[in-house]
Amino acid sequence: VDLKRMEYDNRFADQVVPLEHLPPLAWTTEIAGQVTASAAAETGLVAGTPVNAGTVDAAAEAVSSGVVEPGDLMIMYGTTMFFIQVTEGPQPSELVWATGYTFPGSYVVAFGMATTGALTNAYAALGALAAAVPPGSDGMICVPYFSGERTPINDPRARGMFAGLSLSHTKGHLYRALLEATAYGAQQNLETIRATGAVTKRAVAVGGGVKSDLWL
Repeated sequence: VDLKRMEYDNRFADQVVPLEHLPPLAWTTEIAGQVTASAAAETGLVAGTPVNAGTVDAAAEAVSSGVVEPGDLMIMYGTTMFFIQVTEGPQPSELVWATGYTFPGSYVVAFGMATTGALTNAYAALGALAAAVPPGSDGMICVPYFSGERTPINDPRARGMFAGLSLSHTKGHLYRALLEATAYGAQQNLETIRATGAVTKRAVAVGGGVKSDLWL
């Protein structure tokens, strides 16, 4: 989508599908149509019920956490980590995913990491062990690209690794190194946000990972 014209950009769409086959663009809150009689028969919904355009899960979660004003940032600690920064207007960038947001005339830049909570979801079991390990995990380093990486690397072939292992390292060291690895990735994305020119005024953390004080 060309954000300045709010039209499909045929530089990319033509490689996937003819433009005339794509649905019309609409903001999240706009009515896209109505429940048809056949859909009503299948779902039990009342025929004629308005259907709005809707949005993706991360954007819905951002709105639910109050991230709606320019300068607001959501950091979602989930199976993956996702960042949504509301901007004053469209800010296309090769570094990030820039898009329209949920309300008419609203825009965001978005970022994501591929494996974060997927690596660290044993909060209670391993959190206490990791808390006893000093920052830096006694020299152990983890690269968290166990399923490729999204922004700002944008490389599906990237892979994860542990480096610096010794006989003195424990499960607590391994878990802390995972937490620190995802924190470094988050920092890299926050630096990338600044590189786009977007200004963060307020950050909100959401998702299952906020159960871990150590990770936060």
